[in-house]
Amino acid sequence: MANALRLGSPGAALTSKRHGGTVTWPFVEVNTHPAPVQEIAVHICPQCRKDIALPFILSGGMKLHLRDRLRYRLLPSPVRNVFLAEYSMIYSEHDSPSRPNERLLDIAAAAIAAARKADVLDIAPRLGSRFGFPNEAINLWPGVNYRLLAGLMQTLAPKQVVEIGTSEGVSALTMLKYLRPDASLTTFDVIPWRNISQPRGTCLRESDFADGRLRQEVADLGDNATFGHYSALLSGADFLFVDGPKDGVFEPRFVAALQTIPMNCIALFDDTRWWNMLKVWRELPWPKLDLTSFGSWCGVGLVEIRHKR
Repeated sequence: MANALRLGSPGAALTSKRHGGTVTWPFVEVNTHPAPVQEIAVHICPQCRKDIALPFILSGGMKLHLRDRLRYRLLPSPVRNVFLAEYSMIYSEHDSPSRPNERLLDIAAAAIAAARKADVLDIAPRLGSRFGFPNEAINLWPGVNYRLLAGLMQTLAPKQVVEIGTSEGVSALTMLKYLRPDASLTTFDVIPWRNISQPRGTCLRESDFADGRLRQEVADLGDNATFGHYSALLSGADFLFVDGPKDGVFEPRFVAALQTIPMNCIALFDDTRWWNMLKVWRELPWPKLDLTSFGSWCGVGLVEIRHKR
C-alpha cells in the first residue's frame, strides 16, 4: 500500500514537493507519489538535498523511533566508539531571545569554584554497577551535572528546592547532601520512586525521606489543573531543577505554565542540547546562561526566573 509506513521492513512512503519518482535511501525505498497524510515532518532528501516531507501516521513513540533511525542513517556520526551520542544543533547568539545578566554570571562563577571542591563519591555505590558505566562516573566534572548541582546548593543556599524528574534519584541525593539543614527538597515525577523499573532501579532509600527534608510528589505538572494545585509550592521555590522527560511536549507546557504564576528563583535546565530541548532552551523568555562546559555534556543552562503575576 503506497504511503503506508511499514515497520519491521525496510520501507516508508514519503511525499516530495520538488520531484516525483522513487528515491532509494540507505535503508528505505522512498516512493514520492503524493497522498493525504495526517502529519508532516520535514527531512532532507538525499537526491536533491532539499526538504522532503515524511508522513507519520503512527503513535508518538513510533514517530520518534522512525525519525531517529532516519537521522542516524542520513547523518552518521563522525565519531565512533562512544558510550552515548545524541544529535544537536548550534545557533547564533546575537539574535537569541534572552541573554545572561550579571547575577547569573556571578552565581555561575561561584558555583564553578565550589564544584571544583565538591564530590559525590559517597553516593556512587548507590548505582550498584547497573547503569552501564562505572559508578564513579557520576563524580566526573565537567562532564556530568552532579558536582555543578552541589556547587549551586553551596552558592545559593536555597531554602526550598523543587526538582522536576526524580528518575533514579541521583540528582536528588546530590542536592540533599549539600542542602542546608533547614531546607526542603520536593521532587516530582509521574512514577513513584519505589517503582522505577529494573534493571537500573532507584538509588533512593526509605531512610533518605526519614527527616522530612526530601519528599516526592507523584504528579504530572504538564497538566494545567495539576500545575495549579502545586502553584504555591512552585512560586515559593528558591531553586528549580528541570530534568523532565524531554519529549517535546512536557517542557513547553511547563515553561508556559511557569509564566502564569509569581516566580523568583534560579533554575537549572538539564539536557538543553538534546534535540527536543533545543527550541525550549532557545525560546526561554528569562535571562539565561549556557553552562554546558561546566556541567553535563548533553547541555545544561542556568536561568533567572523572576516575574510577578
